[in-house]
Amino acid sequence: MKVRASRCAVACALLLATLIPQTAVAVNPNCSPASDTSSVPGYAVLTFNTIGTCNWTAPDGISTLDALLVVGGGGGGAGIYTVDANAGGGGGGGGGAYLASSVSIPTSVTIQIGGGGAGGGYASSRNGNYGAQGSSSAFGTITAAGGGGGGCESTGLGQGVSCPTSSTSGGNGTAAGSGGGASNYYNAYNPGSAGTASSATFNGNIFSSQIGYVGGYYSAASSIGGAGAPGGGARGAATYNTKGAALTSNITGSNVDYGKGGGAYGVSGWTFTSSTPGYGTGGDGQITTNANGATGAQVVVIIKYRSFSSMTASIAGGNLNYRTVKTITATPNTGGKLTFKANNKVIPNCKNLAAVANTAKTCSFKPSNRGYVNLTVTLVPTDGGLSTITTQVGTFFVYSRSGSR
Repeated sequence: MKVRASRCAVACALLLATLIPQTAVAVNPNCSPASDTSSVPGYAVLTFNTIGTCNWTAPDGISTLDALLVVGGGGGGAGIYTVDANAGGGGGGGGGAYLASSVSIPTSVTIQIGGGGAGGGYASSRNGNYGAQGSSSAFGTITAAGGGGGGCESTGLGQGVSCPTSSTSGGNGTAAGSGGGASNYYNAYNPGSAGTASSATFNGNIFSSQIGYVGGYYSAASSIGGAGAPGGGARGAATYNTKGAALTSNITGSNVDYGKGGGAYGVSGWTFTSSTPGYGTGGDGQITTNANGATGAQVVVIIKYRSFSSMTASIAGGNLNYRTVKTITATPNTGGKLTFKANNKVIPNCKNLAAVANTAKTCSFKPSNRGYVNLTVTLVPTDGGLSTITTQVGTFFVYSRSGSR
């Protein structure tokens, strides 16, 4: 049975997706996140970005963590099919982003990672010119929903096809998705709406809902000719020429934007980007003839939890001989002070040696007695939240020195 600690802390979370029960059967039995233990000292940061569903088993002693879930961004609207009008497609809405701190977790958690919405495709009928809604994702029952697709274009007011609400609106979840931006003509004044946000209960705790934001609109008085409107963001609505704001989080050790609205022709400094960078960002809308909108950026789930002090220690090979120097090496996973001991006595010149995380530190040991000796290394971490640990190098026999001095 796992022994679970009560002092573990963590710090942030983003989520995407449709509701997934904690008891859901995983498509892939075990998650394989990328692990980072250096960017946030004293913490382990895991990044899950492989599309699919899997089970993550928490390490022994971890009972709480911070989680960041960001859902997929919506795809951007396509460009005009012919040159009979100069109309831009709307930008995709940013995916829902959820930040959850000190999440109490069970031993195993189901994690779902979705993809970004496809960009709209150009066609003479204009069917499908709107971007697709981004996929959802989940961390247990905490969910984030995809951003709405960018609005479709038309040759003129009232012509062409309608951009379906199911595509241009954000999805529903604990964190709702943002709406896609409107096109220049058809539905120009009807931007995609945000999804519905609902609180979630996970492992006996309630997590409050996070609203999504509406997409941008076309303004006859202010928009430039042919402009499309940008998408809404995870933390702000779009206007006729301003992308919706993202959630900014430093869960990975540096500030990163998640769930920003997609751009469109008419936004200051905009140029079309076919490959959407980042996580949860909406895809750009197009304006070029016969060109698809951009696919929205994919989902990511990031968790952070306080790591435990750990250390490896070894001694150079061969026999230990009386008054003959041997090198002891210790490599801690965090910075601190190292003290090397032989039979519980500090080895000369090997007390409180400054140590750097994941960097080897050595001690020169010259046995002063024959017979058995027990060698240990103690780490006192610089981070006061981590525990002091002692690692056994081993018990060895010290032989009489061979040869003369």
